[in-house]
Amino acid sequence: MASIKQLTNEFIVYLEKDKQRSGRTTLNYNFYLRRFCAWAEKNKIEKMDNFSQSSIARYGEWLKKVYNPGRRVYLKKNSQRSHLIALRMFCKFLSAKKGLRFDYQQIKLPPVVRPKFDGLDKARLEMMLTAPRSAERSKLLAMRDAAILELLHDSGLKVSEISHLRKNDLNLLKNIIRVKSKHGWREILVGNQARYALAQYLQARKDKLDFVFIGHDRTFFRRARQGAVRGLTPRSVERIVQGRALAARAEAPITPERLRRNYISRLIKKGESANNIKKRMGFVSDNYKSRFVLRTH
Repeated sequence: MASIKQLTNEFIVYLEKDKQRSGRTTLNYNFYLRRFCAWAEKNKIEKMDNFSQSSIARYGEWLKKVYNPGRRVYLKKNSQRSHLIALRMFCKFLSAKKGLRFDYQQIKLPPVVRPKFDGLDKARLEMMLTAPRSAERSKLLAMRDAAILELLHDSGLKVSEISHLRKNDLNLLKNIIRVKSKHGWREILVGNQARYALAQYLQARKDKLDFVFIGHDRTFFRRARQGAVRGLTPRSVERIVQGRALAARAEAPITPERLRRNYISRLIKKGESANNIKKRMGFVSDNYKSRFVLRTH
């Protein structure tokens, strides 16, 4: 059997070509498996034929001791789990394609650590929308941020989906937004408040750029004239939400992921059918209910 590094390269190509995983997914798998390769090389495990149950235990213990000096933290349990998931999928690939005799199911995954969260009601969202912001430079920025927050609150979209939205994805007359994810296109029905915020923001813009959410500084439009511009990045969307939450002096951290969880929890509480929730949110499995349960007091 080839070396571990060669096999990981084959596995990454398999994810991209055969499984058609997203670029972000393959990037994460590549990162996790490169770390495994470094550990295997340090422990003189040159081939996967030499990998055993005791190797799993040693690798798991090593992951617990991985330290990030920049952040001054050890690897979190969920990150350790992600490393083991990547290794498990890699071994499954080798069993199917390369005849590896090692049973990948022997790689036991630690339980997921998902903190419970409180609901985020409309009143707290209004505080974020109306709170004064020291860095506010224009009314247009306020309109953009309001549209982003309303859309997050009323659709449960991911930040990556919001950042990639284009104007032709919107049908504001029917309150419908078309969203592209790794599982294909789906349609999201939004409320009147989110539709109004979107329409108000787009009408106030004077540019002809196709992206729904863009920056409004000189650097952004200089790049636009050079043809090298894209919409807001997912990280920019996260910063906008965090900035609004700080301006509103929110007691608990408010993030796009929390807004998404809050939206899904509202659907569950309303008695929305599992099939409708899966279709609306782009889920594949049925285990989402255990992830989106509101804390009860």
